Amino acid sequence: MTDAMVYEVTLGSNGRANGVNFIDRMSGQQRHASARAVILAASACESARILLNSKSAQFPDGLANSSGKVGRYLMDTVGSTVGGQVPLLENLPPLNEDAADGHQLYMPWWLYQEQHAGKLDFARGYHIEYGGGKRMPGPYTAAGLEC
Repeated sequence: MTDAMVYEVTLGSNGRANGVNFIDRMSGQQRHASARAVILAASACESARILLNSKSAQFPDGLANSSGKVGRYLMDTVGSTVGGQVPLLENLPPLNEDAADGHQLYMPWWLYQEQHAGKLDFARGYHIEYGGGKRMPGPYTAAGLEC
């Protein structure tokens, strides 16, 4: 169903997921969808919200939250992008780069030991990504904030 916003996973008497409750965004009505299997594939924040909303007698703190960790270690991410255009390359023959990101380099967070030892004055890490390729011109943004 489109235009639906899931707010909880429902459980059968056997304690297994048997569907979801959701809001139909067009009508505003609460509805239920039954299923033999439920796959929760929302974003990190939405998945945590749905799991925490999925309370029952068997899972009073939310589904899959017996440890109390669901939603505790989410991290916001902020990014920025710099783009450019090389006029010399504008008239080259078109290439099909569907699903290809061109050239990419990923530099992961490298100060885990210092962070774990409390030697840093900030709580989280960062990484750097470089990318490139020949794409069609148009609007593009990679900056964002999650959670």
